[in-house]
Amino acid sequence: MSNREQRYIKWYLIASVLALLPLTVGAQNPDIPKLMVCITADQWDAGVLEQIKPYLGNDGFRRLQSRGTTIQKVLFPFAPINGTSASTTLSTGALPVVHGVSDESVFVSSDGLFHPILEDRTQSGEYTRLTVSPVKLFAGTIADELKSATGGKAIVYSVAPDAAMAIAAVGGCATGAYWIDNQVGSWASTRYYGAMPDFLNRYNRSENNLSKNLTQRKWIPQKNYSGLPYKASQSFRHYFKATRYADFKKSALVNEEVTRLARLLIEQGGYAQSQSPGWLSLAYYCGPHTSEGDGAMLTPELVDTYVRLDSQLAELFAVLDRTIGNNKYVVSFSGTGYALHPRRVKQNIKTFSPQKCKTLLNLFLKAVYGGNEWVKAITPGGIYLNDQYISKSKLNPADVQAKAAELVEEMEGVSRVVTSETLRSGLALNPECEYLRCATHRESRPDLLMMLHPDWQYAAGELMLPPESMQTTWQTEWHYVPLNTPLYIMGGDMPRGERITTPVRVTQIAPTLCGILKIRPPNGCVDSAIELKK
Repeated sequence: MSNREQRYIKWYLIASVLALLPLTVGAQNPDIPKLMVCITADQWDAGVLEQIKPYLGNDGFRRLQSRGTTIQKVLFPFAPINGTSASTTLSTGALPVVHGVSDESVFVSSDGLFHPILEDRTQSGEYTRLTVSPVKLFAGTIADELKSATGGKAIVYSVAPDAAMAIAAVGGCATGAYWIDNQVGSWASTRYYGAMPDFLNRYNRSENNLSKNLTQRKWIPQKNYSGLPYKASQSFRHYFKATRYADFKKSALVNEEVTRLARLLIEQGGYAQSQSPGWLSLAYYCGPHTSEGDGAMLTPELVDTYVRLDSQLAELFAVLDRTIGNNKYVVSFSGTGYALHPRRVKQNIKTFSPQKCKTLLNLFLKAVYGGNEWVKAITPGGIYLNDQYISKSKLNPADVQAKAAELVEEMEGVSRVVTSETLRSGLALNPECEYLRCATHRESRPDLLMMLHPDWQYAAGELMLPPESMQTTWQTEWHYVPLNTPLYIMGGDMPRGERITTPVRVTQIAPTLCGILKIRPPNGCVDSAIELKK
């Protein structure tokens, strides 16, 4: 064999070995962070943060703003929004019309009941009776791509108060996804991801676990918030009844639980020892407490929620600095594009009766087509017709929906009615209808989507609502407000104190984070990355 042939074989073998090396080597490259921490704060409002700046420390929100890049305005091109649909859009780069996760629960017409949107009865739960998995998430996530790029070696965890947010944030290839079970109060998961790690089992059995001491928890202001408007400086005191974990999850104290579990995962989950870049998704709660009362946007409970979250972020960053290493991780922080405000002022608020609407619609469709029960249910999402009856009568669903819409849109208090078939076709939709189409998925969309005028609300007790264990944003006493939320990205080679004023779409966040990790965007992502300065 000639020397030339020997050199060729040598370089061929070297090239082959290099090609087979996984991304674990790339993780040593300072351009790729050792850990990406993606934080989503449900109902987070930058306007509230501005009003309470004097009460913020230097190591939480101020650190995000001063040591990272701020994208001032993130647009959500769909409505209505909830924490589940927003967090899934952030993780997939796709809209609900594509990824399919439009809310925590959906109404199933066949049995007339609400079910978890990620229900999977083939999977058992860990510390929960919920049977859920990511199989009904119709788009890949950033975490899925990171797992693929590292040959399955990346450590991927997710922590959230609720199941759907925890699972949809990481998708099908995660190491684990954890939430607080509404019945048991322990940190729960699905067997889809395998058995829960021993250190989490030990925590669930410890005296520090929420299930052991809920009634001993009390929520009082962390500081004296003097000088704030609209009675925001008033004191308060909230206690939690036994097994009322759903109420606890609508308080500022739930964020302490999220941070506590995040700390366990960072310290004992293997991130520091891993040679591959890792992923950690965290979901915090910044919405109103169930007892908030007089309709003011800035309530004492909300002020305390933001101040406590500021402290939680500072604690989280300290753990990351100590365990992962300063500048070896990247943090993204964003809100969910909406907020709920208490609607307690009754002047000029009129009431729409779903029960009356159902009765009139049944009578109308009976007069047109015959038969009896045409309306299956009226939920906050819209009106569900009896699909089985329509099919048995060999009627065109589009025609029945159109006839029903003719009546409903004439009812007092109704602003707009859009049929599912109209949204499915996508033809000649105005911007308001396009927002509705993007916010819903054909698998779970009601037959009629109905919107009320702003000064109207549904009669209490007449809407068909999910069980308390699956309720998220749909409560008649809350006023839905869309928001433009900022995005903070801190760490790595991100410029310090940089501000980008050009609005970006929420679907640009996923490809941007993938660019930082140097991996492909998720398969449902069709948008471009944000242009960041280096």
